[in-house]
Amino acid sequence: MKKLSLLLPLIASLLSPFSQAEKVELVGFHLGSEYFILTEEINSDDFRARQIILVLKATFNEGQISGIDEKSVRLRVIPEGSTGGISYSASDLSVLVTEVIDDRTALLQIACPYDVNVLGTKAEIQGEVLVVLEEQEKQSRPIHLRLEPGFSVDLDSFPVLLSAVEIPKNSPYPLAVTFRMSQGKDSDRKYSVKFFDEKMRPIKTDRSDYVIDDIHEATYSLQSRPQKLNAVFNYVGVSKSSNLQFSLDFDLSLINLTQK
Repeated sequence: MKKLSLLLPLIASLLSPFSQAEKVELVGFHLGSEYFILTEEINSDDFRARQIILVLKATFNEGQISGIDEKSVRLRVIPEGSTGGISYSASDLSVLVTEVIDDRTALLQIACPYDVNVLGTKAEIQGEVLVVLEEQEKQSRPIHLRLEPGFSVDLDSFPVLLSAVEIPKNSPYPLAVTFRMSQGKDSDRKYSVKFFDEKMRPIKTDRSDYVIDDIHEATYSLQSRPQKLNAVFNYVGVSKSSNLQFSLDFDLSLINLTQK
């Protein structure tokens, strides 16, 4: 069995005016299809893997961790001898596990494309991710809604899509507006909407909710149809966060070609 030595020193810092991490550590990794706890030797049968998966644990000395913003994850892979490296955004990466272990500790698992045969055995990985330390109830400013499907409202990086505008048939309501939540964890976010006309007079509504294939839709049936429709959103938003930045140097090099 071929064996590889693994050098994975982790240098991590949390840059934020609000909080500092007491400890950031690499607690494990995947190389290909198998999972490895950090040891001095790993099996090279998976050496030709096309990705490397990092498992990081961060402990904070203040604030209460509410979650991790998966869309904020950024990685840069800098192979030995390269100056610029390769940048990856959230759309290129797979965040396989994000877990709040307790009030102060969070676990993050990120899959990053990495072809050893192309990039070599030595590289540096620089990364960052936004950790949410506190949330609170918020209210948006009055937003003029364009009554067009596809109009999006971004509530602190919490997107709500206007997916349908209808004049219901055989209904006392002259207008119905439907909002759709994006798939994934955002579907768990709670919000409510109050509607107003062009003079900011409130409009009474009835709300119906539907969940199909992890997509959450809420239809608001309005009791009047104004010339201009304004909306105020109440939601839970981020009030304190910290940008976790880390740097990881590794060397996957053959040290023993002994066959078992």
